[in-house]
Amino acid sequence: MGYLSVNEHSYNLMRLLNAIEYEGISREDFGNVVDWLNMASGVVNVEIVTELYDSSIYVCGSAMDYSKEKSELWSELSKSFVTFNFIWGSMEGVIALITPENDKDSMVYRGLKYLKENYKVSTIQGYVQSYNDLYAMFKTQVSSSELAKLERKSVQAKGLYLVSKLRNQFAHGSRYFPEPDEYNDELNNDIEIIKMSSRIVLFTIQMLLYAKYGEKDFYIENPSMFDFNWELEDPVLLDEMLKKLQFNDYYVRVLKPD
Repeated sequence: MGYLSVNEHSYNLMRLLNAIEYEGISREDFGNVVDWLNMASGVVNVEIVTELYDSSIYVCGSAMDYSKEKSELWSELSKSFVTFNFIWGSMEGVIALITPENDKDSMVYRGLKYLKENYKVSTIQGYVQSYNDLYAMFKTQVSSSELAKLERKSVQAKGLYLVSKLRNQFAHGSRYFPEPDEYNDELNNDIEIIKMSSRIVLFTIQMLLYAKYGEKDFYIENPSMFDFNWELEDPVLLDEMLKKLQFNDYYVRVLKPD
């Protein structure tokens, strides 16, 4: 069963938040969260030219080839990272809205606590596999003490904790950027790591929302808020949407209940 791209996954989550607000299910104003997700869904291209101001590369064919490959790689990396940043911002926005304002912990730890205390059902389908894939690619880049802390986290919180370590590496300038494979003996997984991290954050948002609004018999009375194909006439249980909006099969995502 396939999944939507990270961008479309972001868009579906954005539309569901619009529906939650429209139906009066939430007292929170998700306007800023919706905007962050809208930005994430719409990232099409980011262009990096690594030697933009170095005219000397034009006298050396291999230097030009290297610059071209590096620019393409870093452009793709930057596109994934920009998308990730928007998704991360939306998650922090959700955490800020659903956790106590007087909680002085970081947004990450507020989210970790909220998931541990309030998310009591099976994880969103696809989350565990995404976490396992990211762990396999990223574990060698995380300290042993952080890995030990990770093992003590609840399964629903492990993804957020692990992704927060990647984000810290970028935020503090401690992560090295990849080189083109031809010039680097090690295969670079950086782009895939960032994409997988984005997916895990989207799953985490779904679980945060489920912990807040799930299992309360909330229905989306106006399915046209997310039903592009106008297939739906009857109200849809919010729980079903929160668990399935990541699937690329429309009938699994919307029409087929558990």
